[in-house]
Amino acid sequence: MLWGKTGALGIGAFVVIVGCGSEDTRPAGATCGDGTCNWWEGSSSCPSDCPAVCGNGVCDPGEDFTSCPEDECSCDACPAVGATRCNGDVIESCTEAEDGCLHWVELEDCTSSAGVCRFVTDDAVCMVCDGGVWDGSYEITDAASLAALEGYTAISGGLRVDEDSDLTSLSGLDCLQSIDGGLYVNFSSLTSLDGLNGLTSIGEGLWIGYCDCGSALWDGGNHSLVSIDGMNALSSVGGDLTIMANSALTRVHGLRALTWIGGSLIIGRTGPIYGCAWNPALSSLDGFGALSSIGGEFLIGNDDSLTSLECFSALTTVGGTVSIRDNALLARLVGLDAISSIGGSLEIVVNDALWSLDGLDGLTDVGENLLIDRNSALPTCEAADLLDQLAAFDGSVCIQGNLPDTCADDPSGCP
Repeated sequence: MLWGKTGALGIGAFVVIVGCGSEDTRPAGATCGDGTCNWWEGSSSCPSDCPAVCGNGVCDPGEDFTSCPEDECSCDACPAVGATRCNGDVIESCTEAEDGCLHWVELEDCTSSAGVCRFVTDDAVCMVCDGGVWDGSYEITDAASLAALEGYTAISGGLRVDEDSDLTSLSGLDCLQSIDGGLYVNFSSLTSLDGLNGLTSIGEGLWIGYCDCGSALWDGGNHSLVSIDGMNALSSVGGDLTIMANSALTRVHGLRALTWIGGSLIIGRTGPIYGCAWNPALSSLDGFGALSSIGGEFLIGNDDSLTSLECFSALTTVGGTVSIRDNALLARLVGLDAISSIGGSLEIVVNDALWSLDGLDGLTDVGENLLIDRNSALPTCEAADLLDQLAAFDGSVCIQGNLPDTCADDPSGCP
């Protein structure tokens, strides 16, 4: 743990730790699993410290109507009569049984008609995927061009959704499983990416919003997009994955199946120019819990609401530079613990709330340069400790402009 030579700074401060799909407010440095049920924990956020207790008046996780009737757990297994869901490719319907409880009951097996089950406009339906492969690239600009692609399972080229279309979702593309080229979503009116639920692979890049460096936020992006949950089956992206200039996007939970990015992961900025593009409401990166490898660079910048990187705990390999710049609320780097080697440089620059480099404990090799610059709350000794931790490092070093303490700056490699 990189506490620095000055001691454990920040004790007593409180931060919001955003987990991989959950939120928990607790003191900085507090952990689940210490054997004490603390005030910031509960049976849901930390069952090992706070196990469910039958008779406490709360229907805790693990309890049900049969095991703990005194806590008045509902016997219902589904929300309302008539609701439907996909269980694999089987449609199930919420039905009231003889005991008065609601249960999921099989309604239709879509595979019997060579179809797949997809959730479309609040209802599970069978879709017949008999379109085959679309030869070449395709552009969606309106409802007619969207409808023409229904039933296809693959695109041999790229798919583009832009030009200020009035579509709010991509419902109808539920059969699509692969795109050999890239997927570009920009200048759209989409509120979600529903319709891409069956997409598992993209051969080239994925762009969710984009604008050129030097442009204003409103010169690109998807400003109605609030969710990308519709991409919950995507496991690989062959090129860059770029998420920028999406002013209403708060989280990226829909990417939770993603394990591999062949190019770079860019969230909020490109290049060295600050203010280029960003995601001002993005507070959580909770969709990256399965991501293990990034072939290119890992760039996070100008995401003013981002508080945590905890959901990168599976990430072990970054082939290029790791750059974390201008994230005003990012206090720690916990979540990057599994990274041992970075092929390019490590750049940690102008993160005003950053007070600790906890999370880089496993890092032993940086292939190029080390830049830790103008992080006003970060003790200089934290940066010095990290430099000491790197084995056989022979790149240039720039440590300057951080919180002064007993350690000296090293501006020898500063630009």
